[in-house]
Order: sequence, then structure tokens, then C-alpha cells
Amino acid sequence: MASLGDPKPALQSTTAYQLPRRGRRGSQNGAGRQKPRKADEAYRMMKNLILTSELAPGEMLDERYLMEVLEIGRTPLREAIQRLAHEGLVAIAPRKGSWVTDLSISDLQDLIAARELVEPAVAASAAVRATQDDIAHLEELIGATTSAYKTGDLLASIQSDRRFHRTMAQIGGNNYLARVVDDINTATLRYWHISFKHAGDLTQTYDHHLRIVDELKRQDAEGARQALLDHIDIFRVRMQQVLGSGL
Repeated sequence: MASLGDPKPALQSTTAYQLPRRGRRGSQNGAGRQKPRKADEAYRMMKNLILTSELAPGEMLDERYLMEVLEIGRTPLREAIQRLAHEGLVAIAPRKGSWVTDLSISDLQDLIAARELVEPAVAASAAVRATQDDIAHLEELIGATTSAYKTGDLLASIQSDRRFHRTMAQIGGNNYLARVVDDINTATLRYWHISFKHAGDLTQTYDHHLRIVDELKRQDAEGARQALLDHIDIFRVRMQQVLGSGL
């Protein structure tokens, strides 16, 4: 059985930031471009490193090394680490430092169960509230997800997939539930990356997004609820295939 804690090879992606070898500096921003806030840039790069397992589950965060390769100071780095800790991607302990949180089958089971409780209900609400503009936006996100996948940019594909689910939850009209959905899916992103990387053809997953949108077009709340349950089950089966274990 595969172990979720095993380091995964780095994703070759136009979106991912890869750690240079020790002793080398990171790339410079292009001339004429407005520089992003350092803490935001550090957060984005570190999150991508964690999602692609360049920073592996359980790995201690070497602040001096990260400050060097990301070309940032200690304050923005620590702000980024605090944000990642809030999302459950990093753990912090006094006098021990910080490290990337582990992955586990029990954690994955809990996340799937949480999705099954919340997201189908949110989809049902979205089905009776979605406007034509909402539908068009969801279809644009499906297109972006599919395009990124076809070009081999799994990380961009996953991020677009997350935006699809977040947007649908927002259409549902309950801000509290929308935040819960996004928190669950944020915690699931590393598992998504593992499943996407090892699943082979993801056509079924992306076609299923279209089925969800079709239910919203018909304003079929029960159809949307069932479509989301089926969508989550596709993910469950894909992870079972990757892990060789029941979930």
C-alpha cells in the first residue's frame, strides 16, 4: 500500500516554484513589473512547494534556507508560515520550529466525510439560486481547468478546480457554508495533487463538472446534490486506486 507520507517527486509545472540547489539564488522579478508584497509572494511560493511535495510532508522548515532561496526576510517568511499554519499545511510548536503537516489515510477519510456532509447541500442551494452569469462563470472555470490539464500544468488545473467548487459554494448564498467548503477543499489540495498526478486520464472528472453545471441550469436541487455526491465518490475511487486501500 502506498504511504501518503512518502515524499513525492516535484511537479514540472509552469505555475510551481521549485527549490534551487543550495548555494543558488532564486530568480529575479522581471524589469518593469510591480513587485508583489513579500509576505504574499512567500506564501504563494511556499504553498506551491507544499502542494507539489517539494516541501515534503513532515519536513522541517529551514528558515535560513528559505529566506535565501525565496529572497525574503524573516518577517515576511514567518507571516507566510502563519498563514499556511492557519490552512493546516504547516504546524508550529514553541522551541521546536515549524514543519509541513503529515498526510494520512485517516485524515483523508475525515476530509471526504466532511465534503459529503457539506458540499452536496451547498450544490442543491446553488441550483435554485444560480443566474445565467453564474453559470457562465462556472463554465469558464471548467474551461480553465481543462486547458491547464491538457498543457500538463497540474497545479494550475487543481487551483482552477478549487475555484470552481468555491464559486459554486458562494452561489449557494450561505457565506458560512461557503467558507467551510473552501476550508475543506484547501485541506484536501495535497490529496488532489496526488490523485491527479497518479490517476492518468482525468477526463471523467472534468466531464463531471459539466454534469454539475447542467443540474444547476435545470435548477434541479436534488440532481445537483446527487451530482456532487457522485463527484466526491469519483475522487474516493481514484484515491483508492492510488493507495491500493479502501476509503
